[in-house]
Amino acid sequence: PVGITGKGGVRQVTLSWVPSLDSVVCGYIVYREQGNNLLEIARLRGREKTSCTDGALQLKDNHPYVYRGRSYNTAAVESELSAPITVSTLPAPSQVTGVSATVGMPRAIAVRWNAAAEDEDVTAYLVQRADQPTGPFVEAGRVKGRSVTRFVDSCGRGMELKNGASYYYRVTAINRGNVPGAPSEPASGTTKPAPPVVKGLSASPDSAGGVRLRWLAPSIGDLSFYRIYRSFGKNLSGSPIATVLADAVTYDDKNPPQGASCYYRVSAVDKDALEGALSEPVGGNAVPFNMPPVKPAMKSGNKGEQR
Repeated sequence: PVGITGKGGVRQVTLSWVPSLDSVVCGYIVYREQGNNLLEIARLRGREKTSCTDGALQLKDNHPYVYRGRSYNTAAVESELSAPITVSTLPAPSQVTGVSATVGMPRAIAVRWNAAAEDEDVTAYLVQRADQPTGPFVEAGRVKGRSVTRFVDSCGRGMELKNGASYYYRVTAINRGNVPGAPSEPASGTTKPAPPVVKGLSASPDSAGGVRLRWLAPSIGDLSFYRIYRSFGKNLSGSPIATVLADAVTYDDKNPPQGASCYYRVSAVDKDALEGALSEPVGGNAVPFNMPPVKPAMKSGNKGEQR
């Protein structure tokens, strides 16, 4: 073949040439130099053939390769080798820059980075998460598109990010040959913390046979409501029995089980539905309603008693 040229790609090289005008030529052989030897990479039948591809994504990144070629005729007689040409494969994607992660999102962290604007072969980004800046990192997600520069990590797969927890993220560019570049430097993000624990909870019986609960309002700007829990054991979290609006700090349990030892806990819930930990339990036993009065006992030895 005459005028062999090459173009480096992602772990492969595409070669092309001018077809022979000799009518007895029936094909071409293309070689890659491998040490002192020639490795046949293609044997093409047909004088009109003008190209072939070497590598099938198996060549090294950013590496030079030397190629030569020859033609053969119907009698299987081969021509002299062509002059060698050197073609380099493309490098792996560059390291992603500008990685940042948000603070304060409920149960999620948004990760951003700079697009690989100068690398047209980039087709996706791999986002990884770790509990420590040194790892180990696990895949949080993969986004397609060279111009996409944002990913929201809400964990998924039956799991959630912890409230008020810090995580570390790194982003890796991936090209159309599924070749990754070097991971970015890690960036940290933190989820929104849950509301604080409700303090100062107390319980007292009321005159109508119920129990009145009181507590101190926590310092939180987006409090939505309180959730009241009741149990029959001090070490049990219990079941929710009511919700109370954010501007209230009392609750009347009007129908507690009579004769049972009840324990109460209260939690704060914010506008993003994040619930704080349960308060310390307090016992609250109701006074039985309409309990018959107790007749006082008679004293013996009263003065003026006649015999």
